[in-house]
Amino acid sequence: MNKLYCNQSKQFLPIFTELEDLRSTCIANCVFNIFLTYTAFMLNIVTIYAIYKTSTMLNTLKTLLLSLACSDAAVGLFSQPLYTFFLINWLRLDNPSCNAKQVRTILNSLFSGASFLGVVAVSVDRFLAVHLHLRYQELVTHRRVVIVVIGIWVYSAFLSLIILWELLSTRDLIRTISAAFGFIITLVVYIRIYQTVRQHKNQIQSMQIRNEAQSEEIKNFNILIRSTAGIFYVYLLFLICYLPYFICKAVIQIYGSSIVLKKLYLYSLTLVFLNSSLNPVIYCWKMKHIRHTIIDILGKMSWISNRPFRINYNRSSNLSQFLPIFTELEDLRSTCIANCVFNVFLTNTAFMLNIVAFYAIHKASTMPNTLKTLLLSLACSDVAVGLFSQPLYTFFLINWLRLHNPGCNTQQVRTIFSGIFSAASFLGVVAVSIDRFLAVHLHLRYQELVTPVRVLVLLISIWLYSAFVTLMKLWGHFNAQDLISAITAAFGFIITLMVYIRIYLTVQRHKNEIQSMQIRNEAQSEEIKNFILLTRSTVSIFYVYLVFLICYLPYFICMAVIRIYGSSIVLKKLYLFSLTLMYLNSSLNPIIYCWKMRQIRHAIMDILRKIKLFCNQSSKFFPIFTELEDLRSTCIANCVFNIFLSYTAFMLNIVTIYAIYKTSTMPKTLKTLLLSLACSDVAVGLFSQPLYTFFLINWLRLDIPGCNTQQVWTISSRLFSAASFLGVVAVSVDRLFLAVHLHLRYQELVTHMRVVAVVVSIWVYSGFYSLVILWRPFSAWNLIRIITAAFGFIITLVVYIRIYHTVRRHKNHIQSMQIRDEAQSEEMKNLTVLIKSTVGIFYVYLVLLICYLPINICTAVIRMYGSSIALKKLFLYSLTVMHLNSSLNPVIYCWKMKRIRRAIIDVLR
Repeated sequence: MNKLYCNQSKQFLPIFTELEDLRSTCIANCVFNIFLTYTAFMLNIVTIYAIYKTSTMLNTLKTLLLSLACSDAAVGLFSQPLYTFFLINWLRLDNPSCNAKQVRTILNSLFSGASFLGVVAVSVDRFLAVHLHLRYQELVTHRRVVIVVIGIWVYSAFLSLIILWELLSTRDLIRTISAAFGFIITLVVYIRIYQTVRQHKNQIQSMQIRNEAQSEEIKNFNILIRSTAGIFYVYLLFLICYLPYFICKAVIQIYGSSIVLKKLYLYSLTLVFLNSSLNPVIYCWKMKHIRHTIIDILGKMSWISNRPFRINYNRSSNLSQFLPIFTELEDLRSTCIANCVFNVFLTNTAFMLNIVAFYAIHKASTMPNTLKTLLLSLACSDVAVGLFSQPLYTFFLINWLRLHNPGCNTQQVRTIFSGIFSAASFLGVVAVSIDRFLAVHLHLRYQELVTPVRVLVLLISIWLYSAFVTLMKLWGHFNAQDLISAITAAFGFIITLMVYIRIYLTVQRHKNEIQSMQIRNEAQSEEIKNFILLTRSTVSIFYVYLVFLICYLPYFICMAVIRIYGSSIVLKKLYLFSLTLMYLNSSLNPIIYCWKMRQIRHAIMDILRKIKLFCNQSSKFFPIFTELEDLRSTCIANCVFNIFLSYTAFMLNIVTIYAIYKTSTMPKTLKTLLLSLACSDVAVGLFSQPLYTFFLINWLRLDIPGCNTQQVWTISSRLFSAASFLGVVAVSVDRLFLAVHLHLRYQELVTHMRVVAVVVSIWVYSGFYSLVILWRPFSAWNLIRIITAAFGFIITLVVYIRIYHTVRRHKNHIQSMQIRDEAQSEEMKNLTVLIKSTVGIFYVYLVLLICYLPINICTAVIRMYGSSIALKKLFLYSLTVMHLNSSLNPVIYCWKMKRIRRAIIDVLR
């Protein structure tokens, strides 16, 4: 590979001296590309299947769209991960090698070029369809289109591989000509399409006058115009996404590089990649055939239910072999409850411990990059198990206990998430075991043969394979999926068993060799030391494998026994516990990392040391011993208020949760949001207020709490307060766009599943926000806090202004309807109920404003003007006012919402 490209790439990409100016740009692009990688790959995979299954679409158009979707999927699979990998390396001041840069450029040029030319080809095809009309099928054959597609890919490959022969200027010239021709051709094509459509439209109108029998031709032409309009949107989007990139590149080439131009170039690259995620959205939105096929795919996801039109063999009976059915629920009730309790606890431990482990592994500088990458992937899969699989499993158990059968699509989502992350975790352990075997077996040749790039390719393969095997259910290949899963599990267990037997034998052989070397030459101590460290890391991974074996084997054994001998109550109990045991593995892995791996343990200790920074900052807001005389009465008053408010917040919200749960007339979406809000308020009364009172009492006793204790209080307080704040914002937005603004379309657009996703996102974001102080500077945490608070207050303010205008408009509309038709009373009644619930939520927001604004104002004033006795007093009282919000919310529910008030009265009776 040549160095010429590497020197030229410095014009466009960051170098270490510029990294301080480009850090925020690199981080932003990393975040966008990590998200867009998944959307580009997943959406295009679904689109490829949908296009393939669309029987009403012409084969020529289908072939061109399949080629375009393949290039977009490849962008998400190769180009974006590699681009993100480079950005992360630049942020870590680790300059990627010239060959690695070359590979990224070649892949990027290949798939982006194929995508570009694919859009041009589809545009030309639609022009020929409109222009030739009846002669189109005769002249544009499937064979010719296949040749064009092959030509596009060959030309894209040739263009991307030119740099291997040091013809960079030639490549740039060809690329410029290709881009210019592409844009000119598509522009001319769409102008001609417009003119042809106008001409055909006039002809059809005259045909309609002469002969009504031409309706079939008119119908076909209208369909053709619609598909052409769909492709025009693809082209328009393509233009928006690709033009900034070409403009930036041209400006840098002509006028030279600068920080501003590099920032624009990095964002323009992300915009190019964004095109691959948006294309499938346009296909679904603007092309009826593809949209209908995707809806059919979603329909097939209901393979668990007993509806008669499902897949031709009864998969529902297969699933009922393992999970409870209503007739067995009495026998399985205690098992379901026990598994619920375990999983609620294990969800938090899996998520929290793996997040800490992930950061510790990332910071462990003495660990080999290959092992670090494998462990990071394993930790990611364990985080995902705690974040998605376990909450969904708990949700299902709770629904079964309530005799409420979850929706078929919801069951499918749980199965897919559980399958992907459990398979990735399983294969991750196998990969780490093999890596440790190679490290011990190859020894000095390990670094030469096991490179970071190869490990990265292996990990991408693991995640793709896990997704592929799990998603086979969507296409009805259940037997094939079961067979592949069984073979994978068997091979995984056999390979790891053989690997550890070989490791044992290799370690024994190396031990004997080292002992003989010690006798011959004492100078070999460095090699002995390295081998001892390698053996220790291998033993640590063996513990991970041992725990993995204990956690996964019962699940596979239960599954096999049920399939061979059939189901029974005892086997179902064992199966449910084996699932929980499998999920337990995700909580135990980070404990083993910390216990058996010194590098990770040291990194975690460094995290705990960083916590001390918070303690120094907190003295600006809270009492110190020299100020305690002045603040004594304030501390005592706040103690008294918080002791009382702890009980009221906890008790009132517990009653409210039960009342909301029992209110049958309330929409499920509003009920879910209010339950989340009430849960956060319960947590404030159960954790935040008692801890705050504990701190105040300790300050009064001149016993300063430990730094870690202060940190725990801050994290829990921020977590539940943020969830409460965002919960009120979500409910406010719900009342506008989900009810008043959309009105009759509310139930269609705002589904229970989407609301659950919003609630989960609120809690995840609150968890992230509260934990930021563990690994980021205090200033970063404050910045996130200010942005969140500002957005929250602005959104709710805008929402209620819009609500006011919408209600006024609906009121006038209903009054005019009353004059015309008295039969519209039902709609009037519904809108009146809706407005009353909206007013109820407005009071919740008003109380939130009164309770949260003082704490935000006090914090801002102390940060700008420094601390004083008066400001500290105000800060302590404002904290109590913020906690008061959790006690007032249930009072407002009872006062302003008739349904909840009636449910509470029924509870009291």
